Amino acid sequence: MDNVLTRPLSHLKVRLEPQVKEREWKLVFSDALAILGVAGPRSGKTRALTCRAARVLDEELPARDLMLVTFTNKDAEGMEARLTHLLKPRSDGLWIGIFHAPGARLLRQNADLLDRTPSFTILDEGNNAALIRAV
Repeated sequence: MDNVLTRPLSHLKVRLEPQVKEREWKLVFSDALAILGVAGPRSGKTRALTCRAARVLDEELPARDLMLVTFTNKDAEGMEARLTHLLKPRSDGLWIGIFHAPGARLLRQNADLLDRTPSFTILDEGNNAALIRAV
C-alpha cells in the first residue's frame, strides 16, 4: 500500500485537510476496509469518521452502501449535516444513525418476512412503564 500522507490531494481532500488533525490523517485517508479508532471523549472521533465517510463516498462508494453508526442522535444529525454540505447529492441514501437505528431500519424494510407491518414502534422507558401499568 502506498503512503497516504504523500498522495496527491483530490479537491475534497483539500477541503477536508483543515478539518483533520494530524493524528486523524491516517484514519481518514486509509485504504483499509475496516479501521478502528480508539480515543477518549470529545477527541474528534465523530469528526474523523465523518471526514473518512466523505472521502470514501467521494472516491469510490455509493452512499447506499455505507452505514455510519454513532452513540447519540446529536452526533448522527451532525454527521448527516456535514456530509450533506460536503457531498450533496452524493450523500442521498446514506445510512446514519445511533446503534439501534440500523437494526430498526432493517426490520422495517423486511417486516413482511416477519409477518409484521413496517409501522411498528420501539418502546422506550416511558412507553415501557405505561405498558406495564396498563397490564
